[in-house]
Amino acid sequence: MKTKVMKIGATILIGASLISGCATKDYVKKKISPVNASVVDLDKKVSNLSSDVKTLEEKINNLQATTNANSSKIDNLERKLEALQSEHSALKRSISECKEKCDNVDDRLSSLENEINELKQQIRELKASMKRQSKNVKKIIEETVHK
Repeated sequence: MKTKVMKIGATILIGASLISGCATKDYVKKKISPVNASVVDLDKKVSNLSSDVKTLEEKINNLQATTNANSSKIDNLERKLEALQSEHSALKRSISECKEKCDNVDDRLSSLENEINELKQQIRELKASMKRQSKNVKKIIEETVHK
């Protein structure tokens, strides 16, 4: 690139000198010197920019690799999340079924306790009745024997 710019600058200067007449070497050097300095400066800037572009390309490649790795991790985590959500739903259904069964067992237990209490009451009443009847039988026997 440097030589191309220098050639263009030199051609312009030579062409200008030919039109205006013959130029001395010192005159041409004076006219070309600032152009050469600009070309050298531009060449340094282009070189620096090329280096910067390479550095940025490396960073982009590194970021792309990191992005790809993170995408893979995200995919794995989403699959795990889906499995856990499925398991969570299944456990919630199981808990609901267990609660329903527990409610049924609790209802049956309450019912049995009521039946037990009723039977105990009936037993107490029958025992009391038998005791009364036993006393009545003894009384009848005593009355019969004493007569």
